[in-house]
Amino acid sequence: MSIIPFENGATGTTMPLPSLEPSEPTSVLLIEPDRTLSLTLQDLSFSLFRETLDLAMACSLRDGMAYLCAHRVPLILISLAVSDDKGLDAVRVLRRTTP
Repeated sequence: MSIIPFENGATGTTMPLPSLEPSEPTSVLLIEPDRTLSLTLQDLSFSLFRETLDLAMACSLRDGMAYLCAHRVPLILISLAVSDDKGLDAVRVLRRTTP
């Protein structure tokens, strides 16, 4: 899995999503400290991928890590502005702790 930082602060991964049945949504974790932005991204995601997306949201790296301890998530979107770590260090923490 490769995590790629984007200029707008979001990150993505080059790992292909698993092939799922149409009735089975893809799990995505969004780690974004800005509540307004995370709700906007949630609305946009649901309007585009309503039936195929299971979106969980966390407002900090710590909350995201706690979620990942209990859930398998093939796609993580993280803002580089998370307050409990600095930018790419947060991405490194995720890479070390999630397979």
